[in-house]
Amino acid sequence: MVNWLEEPKARVPIWLSGDDERCESEDGLELSFVPPNHYRLRSGDVVILGGEGRLAYHGVDRIHPSTSALLNDGGRINLTLRRVTKPPISLHPATLPQSSADMRSTQKWRGRSISTFNTAEDAPLEEGFPVWLAREIRANTALYGSILAFVLATWLLATVRGDSFIPFLQEYFARVVRALLITCCLITIVLGIRALAQGRQQSPVANLVGSLKGLAGSGLPVRYVYACLVLAVFMAAFLYNKMLIPEIAPFQWDATFARLDFALFGGHHPWELIHPLLSNAGATFFLDAVYSSWVPMVFLFWAGAFASPRVPERLRVRFWMATVASWVLLGLMMATMLSSAGPCYFTEFVSNVTSPYAGLNAYLADISNKHLLSSTWAKEILWRTYAGEHNLPGGISAMPSMHIAQVALFVAFAYSLNRRFGHAMLIYAALIFVGSIHLAWHYAVDGIVGAAAAIAVWWSCGIVLSKEAVGAVSRRGSSA
Repeated sequence: MVNWLEEPKARVPIWLSGDDERCESEDGLELSFVPPNHYRLRSGDVVILGGEGRLAYHGVDRIHPSTSALLNDGGRINLTLRRVTKPPISLHPATLPQSSADMRSTQKWRGRSISTFNTAEDAPLEEGFPVWLAREIRANTALYGSILAFVLATWLLATVRGDSFIPFLQEYFARVVRALLITCCLITIVLGIRALAQGRQQSPVANLVGSLKGLAGSGLPVRYVYACLVLAVFMAAFLYNKMLIPEIAPFQWDATFARLDFALFGGHHPWELIHPLLSNAGATFFLDAVYSSWVPMVFLFWAGAFASPRVPERLRVRFWMATVASWVLLGLMMATMLSSAGPCYFTEFVSNVTSPYAGLNAYLADISNKHLLSSTWAKEILWRTYAGEHNLPGGISAMPSMHIAQVALFVAFAYSLNRRFGHAMLIYAALIFVGSIHLAWHYAVDGIVGAAAAIAVWWSCGIVLSKEAVGAVSRRGSSA
């Protein structure tokens, strides 16, 4: 990317020339809340920001790999040149050559001149979904290969055992539909609020409809749905394997984890410490709602990281890699080695011991009798599945807490993007942790171990990606 800034007094246009892989650029008016415009650029393009757009913020949102042969291992070259003397000729877009062979388009948007020249071979700016998907899979072969191998191995295992894998796919496809509905509602609400805020300039309804049409035509919804489907297939395979944990390793660690909790928290069980603050219907319903939001949040983060042009490719790959590794290494392997059911099922698996969670479970039952808690309903479904009363997909496992492990990855991902976003997700993680104890899903050590292990996985994935980047540079140097 070559930035040629003509000075003085910022009255002549900014030239941006691309000598790198295809990228997506954005611009927005300085010191305003105008949403950015997105433009797809490729190597050899020239963009001019003139007029009011001369003072617009502009930048690159995303680099599309394998779209240019200029750099052996891909990437972007950025060079900024600045003129500090008066230019000898006018460089306003209107004075530049307008032949179709040299310039692809000139657009006007709210007083801004956006000119895009093409010095490379003529080709459409937008690419079809199949082409984009093929490049995405080629760029992340190891990640997709790991997911595919896990799913195929699970399907083979189910076939050998005489089980059907279809119900697990149906369960997670249903979750995808629910998550998409929630996402659509949230997007509509946000765009509606923004349309109302800008109602003085344009009809709120027209503004909202225009925003929704623009979003639908941007390609982001297709990518979001695709990412949700990938996660649904992977999680269906995970759920099938999770249901096998009690067969491989019967629940036997609950008493140990209860004693460990008691020792770590000064001779008290953690729920006893927080119960005086939370033993009211309002607090319990709130934590139940937050805890129930976890499943849609998993899909939102996974697919949002994939679809959003604001998420760097390497960060998105790291999040996907850490998520897949955490669910397999922690949610299956560690969960099998430390097989436990959780405080809500303590009396079912620990005999000859008075349950230290009897008071908590009695309180939750009383609250649920007045207004059904979603956690109470979920516990009943999971227990009936475990007892063989029906064949619905669902598995019991407490250690480590994958709710906490996943929100720990949310926090790490969010802080990598934005500090405020990180703070918000840290608060969400704290609520999930408190809710896991107050709702009798987990021992405190479940969450502590889950968070620590997930951060270790996140850190390890960062090292792996760094080594891959160094190896790519070394290969490029040796080939040169």
